[in-house]
Amino acid sequence: MPIKKSLQNVFEQLCPRKVSVFEYNITPIPVEILDLIALSKKESYFNKIEIWYDDKNPDPVCVGTTGYYYQPYWHDDRDRNLDGKEFVTEQECKNAGATRVYYNEKQHYLLGRWADVKHSFEELKQMAIDRYISEESNELTKTIRDCQRKLDDIKLTAFDKFN
Repeated sequence: MPIKKSLQNVFEQLCPRKVSVFEYNITPIPVEILDLIALSKKESYFNKIEIWYDDKNPDPVCVGTTGYYYQPYWHDDRDRNLDGKEFVTEQECKNAGATRVYYNEKQHYLLGRWADVKHSFEELKQMAIDRYISEESNELTKTIRDCQRKLDDIKLTAFDKFN
């Protein structure tokens, strides 16, 4: 299932950590999802397959990503022949002579979800909204307090600066 930007934002809010499926070791991956991963690798459906999860509550999703590898021409004048060329794999890009390889994501696809993320999409959306409001409120409150302290200390700061 292609992931729209709004759903991607929900998953990124609830599952901010992203690791390769081969590096993930927090919770067991269900067999059904492992089968989808194996098929996707065999058929080269995606450039990357990642597990997105949260350290606080393991609520993972498996996401396949399509995109391309490239090296911008501005990296080195001798690499202008690579300008605008897109490669399926990082190795293909290096074999073409790239000295620096970048990856550009085109589309994310949901391969599976388990644990807490098995809630309905509406529930997940509300959970993401609640978490975003809570985290941003805390950060903004800290910023307001820091600015208020600076404002309260402005006379002392001016005295120190000009004496």
